[in-house]
Amino acid sequence: MDIQAELPILCYAEIADINRERDVYLVQHIVTGKICVKKKKTVNDRKVYEQLKMGHFPGIPVIYDIYEKEGDTYILEEYITGESLGNMLERKGPFAPFAAAAIGVRICEILEPLHLSDPPLIQRDIKPENIIVTEALELYIVDFGAARIGGRRKKRDTHQLGTPGYAPPEQYGRTATEPASDVYAIGMLLIELLGYMEKKGSLRQLKALGRVIEKSTSVLMRDRYRDAGEMKRALLACLPVSPVNAWSKKEVCRELFREKEKERGSELCSVSRQRLRYFLLSMM
Repeated sequence: MDIQAELPILCYAEIADINRERDVYLVQHIVTGKICVKKKKTVNDRKVYEQLKMGHFPGIPVIYDIYEKEGDTYILEEYITGESLGNMLERKGPFAPFAAAAIGVRICEILEPLHLSDPPLIQRDIKPENIIVTEALELYIVDFGAARIGGRRKKRDTHQLGTPGYAPPEQYGRTATEPASDVYAIGMLLIELLGYMEKKGSLRQLKALGRVIEKSTSVLMRDRYRDAGEMKRALLACLPVSPVNAWSKKEVCRELFREKEKERGSELCSVSRQRLRYFLLSMM
């Protein structure tokens, strides 16, 4: 036994099951009391999590450690508390168009640096249950179990993963997934947030937002937005600029949305975050 290699797991004790069938547990550090999530993954997943660990991407749980035990790969990652968009849908019903668009902007912001990575990282399982809204109204994308690293010139994906209803056609083995595959899933997520999952033909009444969703969910990848960044810019155009008097709760917004990450200095990113704050605050 390589004690040095297994040291991380020896420092954590399991305190709850999150998903026993998928070997996902809530664990606590025996000395510091820090709580995080432990996941058992395959060897193929390791490269995805190594890329996430090196990148420290905002809106994605921090990867604390990756280690091997008896031939299996384990991940220790940040524990994100909050409510999933799936639960919010069940509890509150469909979202208002502008709220859904603003959420779409933030999801695109989180995925954009992954898509711009070299090679790109494709999440491949965007759905309401994998989007967590914290008490501070911050959005996180969790569960990268279906993710893959692109740019390997594969004709098709080896493993057909993802969730039916959100996964694009190419994810079922037709061809290799690309960043545009996540674009499709975001579009399908917006359809569900808006309550149009069973009546997609009615999207036309959403005007600009409807056109963005229809383009993002095109069957052919070449007809969609190229990546999350391109879709984000299209969604931003669907959001009206908040009137000055809408910021009468500005101090409340600042308190609720304390940034836990460094600003990237992007004017577009800053504007979209302000809009997201306003619409999410109005929605809650």
